[in-house]
Amino acid sequence: MPFRQVVCKLSSGQGSFLPVVVSLASDRSTGTLTERFDYDGGAPTSATPSNGPTTGTVTVTIAGSLFGLWDGTVRARFGDTAADATIWISDSSVVVKSPLASGAMLTILLQRSEGSVLGVFSYDQAVVLTTTASALATTGGSTVTITGSGFGGPGGIATRVGNTACDSTTWTSDSSLHCLNPHMSGTRSVTVSAGSQSSAAAGSVFASSPSPSMAMPLNSPSTGDVVVTIFGSGFGPGESHDARFGGSAGSSTAWTSESSLSVKTPAVTDHLYQFPVEVSAAALSGQVTAIFSFDAPRPSSTSPINGPPAGSYPVTITGAYFGQTDQTPGVRIGDTACESSTWVSDSSVLCQAAAGQTPNRAEDNGDGTYSSSIPMTYAGAYEVTIFVQGIPVAGTPINVEVRGGAALAEHTTVSAGLPLVARGSG
Repeated sequence: MPFRQVVCKLSSGQGSFLPVVVSLASDRSTGTLTERFDYDGGAPTSATPSNGPTTGTVTVTIAGSLFGLWDGTVRARFGDTAADATIWISDSSVVVKSPLASGAMLTILLQRSEGSVLGVFSYDQAVVLTTTASALATTGGSTVTITGSGFGGPGGIATRVGNTACDSTTWTSDSSLHCLNPHMSGTRSVTVSAGSQSSAAAGSVFASSPSPSMAMPLNSPSTGDVVVTIFGSGFGPGESHDARFGGSAGSSTAWTSESSLSVKTPAVTDHLYQFPVEVSAAALSGQVTAIFSFDAPRPSSTSPINGPPAGSYPVTITGAYFGQTDQTPGVRIGDTACESSTWVSDSSVLCQAAAGQTPNRAEDNGDGTYSSSIPMTYAGAYEVTIFVQGIPVAGTPINVEVRGGAALAEHTTVSAGLPLVARGSG
């Protein structure tokens, strides 16, 4: 009856996927099992030290059990990166040199015994020290050089400018990276991610300042609420922007593109012809002068239209674009400033008229005399002075008293050289 079973008492050993061969001394025949035999895998439990620089070359002792009874060329990996060197010490100890890598709470794997221990080693966190770049293109693609430490190896490196990933990141060394900046505006900090760890946001890079160049339309009433398109460059991506017209902020601003914004004009009281327009984005701003204006005040009538030269009487000026708030308007009647001016509304201002005079052109009658008609609607004392080529005519000024009543201009005649009014019903 043939034998169907062989019992073998194992000697010490190590390894996995080992062949099993049975030999018969009687006929010198052999047989090999299709299955393989494994000794118990190693069981690493700790790593000392548990932290090291991303540059590697730190001697790390891995403790555990079942590492084998002799050196069988044990290999170790820190995460996905092979250790620079591995030396078997005993069944419970292996010494390795950490590789150039990055990450936190890495798994160390012993590849001969197929044992691993989770989360026992971490590399130093990346640190950003300096950035060398300025006035980056808001459309992206400018090179930013980032220096620091803890950048590890070329694998698993990523950079962000603000909250946006760089268009690309090129690893140069453990202390240097190159990043192509993303579409951005304003000033942003930089973050480097190496493995599973990220640096604190540090350094700063900034995009070119917004540069407005023109506005369409070029004019708006002072009441505002007109949509104006501002053209230029450096407006960056579609994020928060502000536009100001002089000292007044637009009532709303909508980003259209890297080169245009739509803004609703504010209500203003300052009617500058060359109005500065400022665009700001993320703490940077740019402005241009002489591209926009608000409608100037447009007086259309006064009430009354005439008053005594002694002044101190109210005159109401009506019109448009006098402003949305009281900005102490100034009013002049002829060359004389009002004693006081009071803003009433965008279409009305009240002036307290000062003492003054009303110029009126005299017509040559062709016979050596001149005539001029001056309508008087206020009673009171007046002086009439006649000038020829800027020189007062002898006998002037002439005192004229206007009394209340239905006086008509043609009923009163004043002649140069006569001290009083000769005729008149008023």
